[in-house]
Amino acid sequence: MKRIVLALATAALVAVAAAAQQLNMNEVKTFAGSIDNLARTRGAAPLWTYAKITVVSDTGEKLDCFLMSSTVFIDADGTRHEAGQPDRTKRIEIRYVKISGGSSALDGQNAAVSLHYLN
Repeated sequence: MKRIVLALATAALVAVAAAAQQLNMNEVKTFAGSIDNLARTRGAAPLWTYAKITVVSDTGEKLDCFLMSSTVFIDADGTRHEAGQPDRTKRIEIRYVKISGGSSALDGQNAAVSLHYLN
């Protein structure tokens, strides 16, 4: 019985967190450069994170961005595929948004909508 109550409480907590976090799709921004750093992460529903990358532009400007389960990868020829291990040897263009809502550690961080290889 304790296991059932614990499972229900956990499910309720995840549901509350899911409703609180969202991606602000009204303000999509773009950033181009090369991947300077890649760190694997662990996430939880609804915004599963797979990695945090740092992208450096040609001018030296840096952008930290989380790769999510919903991030679309686009090859240089336009072929789309699901999120995977990014190729650090290629230049990329990232379309990203801010994560908002809730008290999550991800609140205010950047989330990649798409990662497009430029070469």
